[in-house]
Amino acid sequence: MAAHDPQRVVELLRDHLAAHDKQLLFLFGAGTSSAVNTAPAPAAGAMPVHLPLIPALDPMTAGCKVAVVALSADHETAWSALEAECTALHLAPHIENMLERIRRKIDAAGAGGQVLGLSTDQLETFERAIRRAIVGMSSPEEATIPSPLPHDDFAMWVRKARRKHPVEIFTTNYDVLIERSLDHARVPVFDGFVGSYAPYFSPDAIESDATMPGYEWSRVWKVHGSVNWELRQGSDPRKRSVVRTTGPCEGEMILPSHRKYDESRKLPYLALIDRLARSMVREGPC
Repeated sequence: MAAHDPQRVVELLRDHLAAHDKQLLFLFGAGTSSAVNTAPAPAAGAMPVHLPLIPALDPMTAGCKVAVVALSADHETAWSALEAECTALHLAPHIENMLERIRRKIDAAGAGGQVLGLSTDQLETFERAIRRAIVGMSSPEEATIPSPLPHDDFAMWVRKARRKHPVEIFTTNYDVLIERSLDHARVPVFDGFVGSYAPYFSPDAIESDATMPGYEWSRVWKVHGSVNWELRQGSDPRKRSVVRTTGPCEGEMILPSHRKYDESRKLPYLALIDRLARSMVREGPC
């Protein structure tokens, strides 16, 4: 078993952060948001309680199950069958795998078909309930967000950092807490969306550093989608675009990677994963 010296790891990280010519990539997972505690301070002698601002994967899965089971007895049966299917495939029956599997079922069912004992319309209702539950749990009201957040400290560090390369932030979170803190700290951010009226995702804009703002701007890449992205129909029925809005949407762009029949849904995920891969293998100081 490999052994690591924590002190050495911290020293290497410190040296890397201190070097102004080093490329910096950050990857923030679910713990970034679920670590934010909204529980009141415990009474004297009482054990502290952790009440996450945004649930982690397992509690979020439980919340989605409640939303689906509330639809009907048939939906409850279908949820249990989908859990069993994930287990049989050696996949954890959490919401990301469940969402992927139900979307595959919708594709397989087609018009007038039935899968898991549900019609195509019922399968779509199942998927929509999951999306809406995720958006609801990932979109806390402003009044419920503690101040300050750990995200605020990070944003202030990014603002004060003087580097030769832009700071790149990759996150699998659906919420907008990182963007919120960066805005509050007045950090200019590029996230792959362009435009001033209804910013739309442009894969061409993230193809190379030459097509993006310079090192003074930080970059935020949301590889699993976001609660404020929506799929919007244009004047041409054949063309749709992914638009960033000012508030929560229906969640249609959460983990859209397997909607391969729809290029508009597929592009953000593939383009951002490709960006992460290219950033990780970029030549030069690291």
